[in-house]
Amino acid sequence: MKPSGIEWIGEIPDDWEVTKLKYISNEFIKGTGITREEIVQNGDTPCVRTKYKYIFSNCETRTNKSSLQNLKYFSYGDVLFTCTGELIEEIGKSIAYLGNEQCLAGGDILVMKHSQNPKFLGFALDSFYTQNQKSFGKAKLKVVHISSHEIENLLIILPPPAKQQKIAEFLDAKCQKIDSLSGNLNAQIGLLEEYKKSLITECVTGKIMPHGFEPANAVSLKSDFKGRPLGLPNPRGNKTKDSGVEWIGQIPEHWETRRISQLYTERRTKVSDKDFPPLSVTMKGIVPQLETAAKSDAHDDRKLVLKGDFAINSRSDRRGSCGISNFDGSVSLINTVLTPLENMNPVYYNWLFHTSIFADEFYKNGHTCPR
Repeated sequence: MKPSGIEWIGEIPDDWEVTKLKYISNEFIKGTGITREEIVQNGDTPCVRTKYKYIFSNCETRTNKSSLQNLKYFSYGDVLFTCTGELIEEIGKSIAYLGNEQCLAGGDILVMKHSQNPKFLGFALDSFYTQNQKSFGKAKLKVVHISSHEIENLLIILPPPAKQQKIAEFLDAKCQKIDSLSGNLNAQIGLLEEYKKSLITECVTGKIMPHGFEPANAVSLKSDFKGRPLGLPNPRGNKTKDSGVEWIGQIPEHWETRRISQLYTERRTKVSDKDFPPLSVTMKGIVPQLETAAKSDAHDDRKLVLKGDFAINSRSDRRGSCGISNFDGSVSLINTVLTPLENMNPVYYNWLFHTSIFADEFYKNGHTCPR
């Protein structure tokens, strides 16, 4: 090992070096500006832009260029950098292109041509030590830009070509295993989330009862995940009846259905968040206002929430954001606030309102608010 000469890198293997991208590149090419209006559905020239891949026909004419020499292509091994983005984290992102098709680079892409191992460069540029250098770019704009000069001066740690190949092969194999494990875990998480939703729905509509409390034609919780499938009738044969509501279906014989207005009344009192602390209505319930919440200057134009009230976000793109408040406070006007009319078990209704079948019924009568 030897000192790299850079404090935050530390020591590196003796036959490695620290250099800048501009010293290992053959050429940096800025992509060609192409508008959305120039995009067609069929053609023979693929074009890549940040987050998009388009197909063009007669690209020479459509880009108003006099010859194909003016078009900016990239091919196998080239490294692509994003030059624009809505967030500072998006700019300067890179990928080594390993496809066989020659493509046209859009105007928001910088292409680096080089003679290094492309797979190694792809991994190296995606590492923490490279990404952490990107404290640049023009922030606080609607679109953030990064210059080719800033990308060219990124530091990179470079081993000899033979070691680049071995490292790339090692990381290829390891990352494929990690991606496979990650995919399996995400699939299992998805299944567990669906099971959780089904469990909640089946319990609050009387299809499943906790062990020792089975008054209906239901499945015991003792047989849930590893036993009989959800919805399998309990052999005790207890009676059910039609709820009269299509999306609820059968319910235990001694249960009843009511309208929300028979249990709750809507609270519409307007208050100031100077008098009543601001709260956020989230997927996890009612919490003190989140740091990430969009904040308004309309401090006096909010709804009162008292402890025990139920609040639900009326925007369909915030589906599932609801809960019982443990606080006195205020929420934005987009939320519906309900206060109970009689003694009840509010925790039961909290679970009921979190079911997907209730959400389907609630939001089908509303409208999606623009983001």
